[in-house]
Amino acid sequence: MSQTLIEKMLPARVLVNAGIYLQSAAHLELTIWQIVMLADGVDQTSSEQFLKTLEIKKITPKLVRQLRQCSTNCHAPLGLRMCALAEKITNGIENRNLVAHGAFYFDDETQSIRVAHYFPRGNKENRQWFEFNEAISERTIKVAIEEIDMLLREAVDIRSELEARSHQPRSRAF
Repeated sequence: MSQTLIEKMLPARVLVNAGIYLQSAAHLELTIWQIVMLADGVDQTSSEQFLKTLEIKKITPKLVRQLRQCSTNCHAPLGLRMCALAEKITNGIENRNLVAHGAFYFDDETQSIRVAHYFPRGNKENRQWFEFNEAISERTIKVAIEEIDMLLREAVDIRSELEARSHQPRSRAF
């Protein structure tokens, strides 16, 4: 198979790093959803309960709010870890959106990798759009991958602790 156009436009390391980051973010959201189900005592073998909780998985801010809310169902140390995780996830949402929706490109003039993206801020009637078009250093990419990996590891640890306490198997769907 011949190279895709994007493989001609970007170095392989950029594509691999973007894939690592995006898959880490996807697994983070899946794990957060599983944490919410465990903390809320959802019977994951019940199609009705499972489908009801699937609705919260669709919208990341809603999922993170539910993570905060269900933290009160857990003993204090675990609940505090869940709240801290929710805060870090909220703080990194623009970075994740930038990687998921931004267009990375190689700037021949500056010999750097850049990313272009537009993102909104504010509520519906007060919403304003901002342009992001900046160079991304190798160090920034490395730090972003380290941060998302640490979040995913914390989420997996929290999920494991909840599973051990509930003795409930994870959903068969994943």
